[in-house]
Amino acid sequence: IDGINAAVSRIREVKSHSSSDLRVIVASPRIIKPGEEGIWRTLLKTRPDGILVRSTGLLYRLTQLGGAGEKITIHNSEDNETMEVTIPELIGDFSLNAANAITAYELLQSGLKRITASYDLSANAITELATLLGKRASQLEVVVHQHMPIFHTEHCVFARFLSNG
Repeated sequence: IDGINAAVSRIREVKSHSSSDLRVIVASPRIIKPGEEGIWRTLLKTRPDGILVRSTGLLYRLTQLGGAGEKITIHNSEDNETMEVTIPELIGDFSLNAANAITAYELLQSGLKRITASYDLSANAITELATLLGKRASQLEVVVHQHMPIFHTEHCVFARFLSNG
């Protein structure tokens, strides 16, 4: 994740000169390809206040490590050092497809503090989902306005075959 350390440092610098309640929430990739399974280390090394979890594989890994609040030791192979970090608050992204109460409940049970409802839901479906979640409805987030992502991959088929770029 290029530039994540610089971005987190910049946010912390702004936070130190401000009375605002800024928090550092880092977003994971939506797709973790073979060879990238250790990306959780990179995210945790930034010591964020939270992680926007965008893949079930990452959610599984972080819960296997103990979930939010768990202190773990990370080995840094580059300098052969270790560091202790705490797994921060875990927030579920829309890409986890919480489109029904069963999925939403299971994601929350897996250690997410909050989840974002799937973009596929209508206003009525979101209302029904919140109703079915009962007391846990306060853990449901809804995106009211957003540009809809068309692709969830770095390899756009349209760009590959229909453009020169």
